[in-house]
Amino acid sequence: SVAPPPPLHGSLRGMERLRSVVSCLSVSCPWTRSVPPLEMLGWLRGELDELRSEVEEMKDLTTPGRGGTGAQGDGTTSTADDARRASLRRALVSEMGDVLFDALMLEMMVRREFGFGEDEAWDAACEKVERRTPYMEEWGDGSSRAHTADEAERIWQAAKEEEKRL
Repeated sequence: SVAPPPPLHGSLRGMERLRSVVSCLSVSCPWTRSVPPLEMLGWLRGELDELRSEVEEMKDLTTPGRGGTGAQGDGTTSTADDARRASLRRALVSEMGDVLFDALMLEMMVRREFGFGEDEAWDAACEKVERRTPYMEEWGDGSSRAHTADEAERIWQAAKEEEKRL
């Protein structure tokens, strides 16, 4: 049987579309082909700083007593609050997109420069998280249980320390 043709770029959505964008840029964009990973790290750091700022603004707007919902104690919001919240949401979504794009660009550039396999870092990330969260039913071995965030953090840190000893 013959494999179906790949989907048209425009029909892709979400993560698949962004991976396609990065893949196309890695082949067809002279700027992308010329950027080394260390330079891309600088771009990513800048985007992370911008994202942090947007998250802090959104948190301030949505925290009662800090200019957020119900700041006057009545739980209501004004039209100005709603407009500001919508504007911050758009900015937050945009900055998240920038971070995701830059992270995928960096992953592609590191693969290109150091010869990593396409799924090598993705698999390593999954394996690390799975090792450090053995209480998860979906992949855990049943050797531990985490009923609180503190318990989950202790298990994560213990697994991390064990990895350092190996």
